[in-house]
Amino acid sequence: GVWAQRVYPYFAYLDKSQRDESNQVCATSELVDSNDMNSARFLKWVKEEFVGRSFRLAMMKAFDDKVANAAHHDGFKWNHQVPRTAKHVQNILFSEKILGLLQDGRSHMVMSYLVSWFYCFTFQHGMDCWVESAIMNYFKMNDMRVILGDPTANNTRQHCMIRLAKKLATNSFLTSLRVSCLKLWGRTLEIGVRVGQDEKPPDESGTYELADLSVYLSANIMKIIHRNGGAKFWIKHQHPVSRKNDIDVRFRNVIWFGAVGCGMTREQIQSSMTRELNSRFGEPEDNHRGNDQNDPPQYGERDGARSVSIATSP
Repeated sequence: GVWAQRVYPYFAYLDKSQRDESNQVCATSELVDSNDMNSARFLKWVKEEFVGRSFRLAMMKAFDDKVANAAHHDGFKWNHQVPRTAKHVQNILFSEKILGLLQDGRSHMVMSYLVSWFYCFTFQHGMDCWVESAIMNYFKMNDMRVILGDPTANNTRQHCMIRLAKKLATNSFLTSLRVSCLKLWGRTLEIGVRVGQDEKPPDESGTYELADLSVYLSANIMKIIHRNGGAKFWIKHQHPVSRKNDIDVRFRNVIWFGAVGCGMTREQIQSSMTRELNSRFGEPEDNHRGNDQNDPPQYGERDGARSVSIATSP
């Protein structure tokens, strides 16, 4: 295409196979000209290199590191160890300790963890320029003799490579995280829903709650929040249910989430959950027994099917 022909001169600098004996950039004879065939070859190379598995995994690893460091900085641990991946931090979020904060009415604090540990790295100005660093490290690792250009030269606010890398690193995980929050907490943070000046809910369903998280967010995070509403976000709740039944369901989901990874049988888990629930809330009402909504949730690979016991620091 037109784009491939326009940027074709970069091919030799990007492709590490195009080097001479002294390791200097040197296009091979058949790749010197930017004809239609070579442009098509270059375009195919770009798609395989920057939309393929290797680049995606490198960006996901960078995101993992930032998320794990953020949770560790706040004093949280996974399975008594320093968290090392975004999945470890997700397991911390769905631990009994965090559920306890929700039960105590501290949902805004819990929602601030979503911003501090995950979403702050997706903002346009990002934390610590982690995407740019991850891209440059990838260039270096693959002997690509290029650097990121100035996006303002093309009248854009963000470099296209940064947008691509951020999307590959975070979209799948954050989609899974949002679904899990609704399953286990009965609510989730609507990070992309605009807060207008009138602070009117997005719809009339009565399931939205406005939360001002500024009191819980660090000064560094507050500096990069450039959005309508500032640190005010909408919390999306599921359809209203009684408080006892809501806690009952989410408590069962959290315990199941952690216990499966410990090798407990279904009968052992259900017996343990029943004893704990009875001690917390008293004997359950008849209409809670055998209800499909109390069945353990089903998780995909990214939702924690391999999760193990969870522990957080005091």
